[in-house]
Amino acid sequence: MAWETVGNSGTNPASNFLGTTDNEPLVIRANGSEAIRIHPTGNVGIGTNSPQNRLHVGPGSSSITPSRVNAVFASNNPDAGMAIAQNSGVNVLLQASGAGGYIGTTSNHPLVLRTNDLDRVVVQSNGNVQVGPGASSISPSRVNAVFASNNPDAGMAIAQNSGVNVLLQASGAGGYIGTTSNHPLVLRTNDLDRVVVDTNGNVRVNGDILLANADCAEDFDVMEASGVEAGTVMVLSDQGALQPSHQAYDKRVAGVISGAGDYKPGIVLDKQHSQPNRKPIALLGKVFCKADASRVPIEVGDLLTTSTILGHAMRADDPLKAFGAVIGKALRPLPDGQGLIPILIALQ
Repeated sequence: MAWETVGNSGTNPASNFLGTTDNEPLVIRANGSEAIRIHPTGNVGIGTNSPQNRLHVGPGSSSITPSRVNAVFASNNPDAGMAIAQNSGVNVLLQASGAGGYIGTTSNHPLVLRTNDLDRVVVQSNGNVQVGPGASSISPSRVNAVFASNNPDAGMAIAQNSGVNVLLQASGAGGYIGTTSNHPLVLRTNDLDRVVVDTNGNVRVNGDILLANADCAEDFDVMEASGVEAGTVMVLSDQGALQPSHQAYDKRVAGVISGAGDYKPGIVLDKQHSQPNRKPIALLGKVFCKADASRVPIEVGDLLTTSTILGHAMRADDPLKAFGAVIGKALRPLPDGQGLIPILIALQ
């Protein structure tokens, strides 16, 4: 049958077709020039007479092995690419340029990278990049990157070829930064080691340690800890735990419970979170202390010892009795009565 240019009916695809029956390409021309070439191998070229792949658009060629790709968009100009646009104005560009390779949007829309049809990386039109489906409550002006997950853990791993693995993680138990390999964690400023945490947990600090709070304390077992307030003077009991003082010039004095007033412990030794009946006892530095001046006023610089008032200190007037029972020195006067005053801990 003759092939009509205005359409055909009653055709049989096995015998009625447009193409060649020998080992020659099918060429479609426009205005006398070749526009499309279908090679005997099935490769289709648009704008080229030697298609490298199933689809080859443009007169240029690709150095990528044909077995690795199904389509080639190649130009003899500095730029070559492919644009995808839809009816609401989203324009996506995949481009090879003299400056590099590009994939993204040319419209005011985000670029989303997906696997398994789920958003994995989202590049917003303002340049912000989101990795993961979660969200951060931190103000965007404070950070440049967010790694957020809807799972209990979210984080970032950095690994290199000799096996060093660094993990920055937010977990339900807290925030973590460190190594998961047998390597130290080093904190640097100005590209110099400042803090080094080795794989045994030892910490080396190359510089001064500045603590904002006041005293050096150590956790001790305390009898009936829930009822004992900060600022209370404590003594050793026969059971080994501490209890509030109640005798004058008690040589068993151990210190003052830290945390009263404006002074908080700068460092706490022997911290054991699993033991509830423990309190931090100030051993060195400044601490607010319960004081009793009902018998004799306390002046700045006075040595203090235990009093007969439960958990209170008083001025030490008897040097012989005070030996071994001194808590420290008063840093503020207390003319009379009872109250909290700052003292300098100096057990002696």
